[in-house]
Amino acid sequence: MGVCARDDRKISVTTETMVGIRVSDKIIRHNDDSTSTTTSTPLDQDNPNKKMKFLHEIDDLNHRQSSISDVTNEKDQLDKEEEDEDIDEDEDEDDDEDEEAINDAEPIGDVVRVSDDRGERRNHFNAFQFDGTVFHLEDTVLVAPEEGKVKPSVAIIKDIFQAESGSLQVCGRRFYRPEEAEKKEGGTWESDDARELFCSSYLDDVDALTVMHKCIIHLVPLGRTLPDRKQQPGFIVQKFYDFGTKKVRNLTDRDCEGILLLQPGAA
Repeated sequence: MGVCARDDRKISVTTETMVGIRVSDKIIRHNDDSTSTTTSTPLDQDNPNKKMKFLHEIDDLNHRQSSISDVTNEKDQLDKEEEDEDIDEDEDEDDDEDEEAINDAEPIGDVVRVSDDRGERRNHFNAFQFDGTVFHLEDTVLVAPEEGKVKPSVAIIKDIFQAESGSLQVCGRRFYRPEEAEKKEGGTWESDDARELFCSSYLDDVDALTVMHKCIIHLVPLGRTLPDRKQQPGFIVQKFYDFGTKKVRNLTDRDCEGILLLQPGAA
């Protein structure tokens, strides 16, 4: 910024003050062989209007320099905000990609067999990964509730397959909650134990993305002792539900065939 020193006779302006301003007839440059200096001549003290005009020009220069500085600072701030927004967007995109990768159900291992479903090839697998958890054949799992229901379904994974034009699917052997199992004469069954499920032979194909997490099921055929809920938490199965006849009977060892679960009391 320029410094303006004023006395009774003249006004002296430093070299820095003169940048960007022209004051005609008031700046005289003396050049000789040895030096080159800039001096100011006395302003006409008898013409106060010229003095005021000169001062106004100096003030105008200072004002313009201040405005330029403000604009520059504002631009720098806007540039910084844009850079921060770009960084945030890049981070959000990376997070979305990571989340998408985690939330995709993907088969694990080689194709163990190939089948044909109405002319469409199906590849079958022994395991798949979803949301950071690996699920295998014969795992007992909770499945996201169907539309209109509150509690998740319960099933044993019997098959894992993927059609060429579709998403990864899971075939599960269904367990029914008593309130889900319909009676032939109407209504549903009841139970005094919230842990109780009915075994069935019903197979249901669901999207692998609906598999929530693993659970524990205890098969307790007739004559076996019920597990202690504190020492052995999980569901208990004592009855078999025939979804065709809509009847319930006691669970037998034959009903447990093909279900690879640890039964209480077994070695």
